Amino acid sequence: MKSTASFARLRRMGRSLLVWGTAITIACLLALLIWARPRPDMILYCGAAGLIASVLVISRVWARRKRLAARAAGANTAPRPKPTPPPSDTKTLVAQMLKQGRYALLLRPEIRPNLSEDQLVQALETLMNEMAAVTGGAVGPYHNATDLACDDDDPPQRGWSNVAPFYLDRCTVTNQQYALFVAAGGYDSYELWMPEVVPAIPSLVDRDGYPGPRHWSGGTFLPGTEHEPVVGVCWYEAAAYARWVGKRLPTDAEWQKAGSCPVMVAPGQMVDRRFPWGDAVDRTRINIWGSEPGGIVAVGHYAQRSIGGIQQLVGNVWEWVADDFGLEPRGPRNKIQLPTPMKAIRGGAFDTYFDNQATCQFQSGENPMSRRHNIGFRLALSVRDLEMPPPQEE
Repeated sequence: MKSTASFARLRRMGRSLLVWGTAITIACLLALLIWARPRPDMILYCGAAGLIASVLVISRVWARRKRLAARAAGANTAPRPKPTPPPSDTKTLVAQMLKQGRYALLLRPEIRPNLSEDQLVQALETLMNEMAAVTGGAVGPYHNATDLACDDDDPPQRGWSNVAPFYLDRCTVTNQQYALFVAAGGYDSYELWMPEVVPAIPSLVDRDGYPGPRHWSGGTFLPGTEHEPVVGVCWYEAAAYARWVGKRLPTDAEWQKAGSCPVMVAPGQMVDRRFPWGDAVDRTRINIWGSEPGGIVAVGHYAQRSIGGIQQLVGNVWEWVADDFGLEPRGPRNKIQLPTPMKAIRGGAFDTYFDNQATCQFQSGENPMSRRHNIGFRLALSVRDLEMPPPQEE
């Protein structure tokens, strides 16, 4: 299924072609009048056609301005949904949190002792079904978009690091999952958000001015997209959702570790994969430019071809990670000076043209406030965050 964002882009292109086509038609008619010197009746016909075309162009531009003004006004006037108050009894509250996908909170050492045996089993089963365990270890160098312009014989190498064991979402967060956050009043719960972005929260609205991702309409996702990755959310929206469900964005090294499966064959020598399945691109396993889907697909589209239980780690949509773009360069000459701080994104998307930008080692960056049509996210959870503290000796 092609994404609604793709259709919206096609509609915008169609409108632009219509406007420019009309303008070119008017110009051609004027040139014809000057060159051919036609009869008076032909001048009348051409004048009428030019007038109609001019009215059409003006009406289109005027209607677009009215729509933009209505959206800008709607960002402040659209009614915000009222969140459902939490249940008063513990059993119902736990059931609600499990339904919302907030099982990670229930498994925290501070809360776990309050669960019944059945509730604990259900939370653990949900964790195993929704997240994949990734072993800790070393992660090799990566490269990013700035390296493509490097004509040095010794291109930058970045990012040797070690990661601790962690869990990673098997799939990117879907529209349906994100809608639970919106319905619960996530955009009004400022304690979930980083302080620096709180003043901008009222501007994080959909097409009709309701709180939510940029490409939603009327406060909800478009029909037929419930199982597609949520896109049109900035880095801060992804981080707020992560805090709500009790998880976090993966670090850049964790994301690369989950996809490349690195093996340290000798000190300082590592063998890892360019793609989760190997070193060669396989367009039957990845949704990038030239693959069959041609747009965003559901998170389970390649379920039968997942590696290690993690689906679509590359392709379909870029994924926000926790780190800044260009983190941990090797040496002072490789430091990146950016006019605006950027956050790292990984994995490539359905419209990524170059294969090497959809590898496990490639890092790109984006403004953290950007709400692009091809950036989503998945979440991580540290194993140590779920460990029960050792009993204290009496």
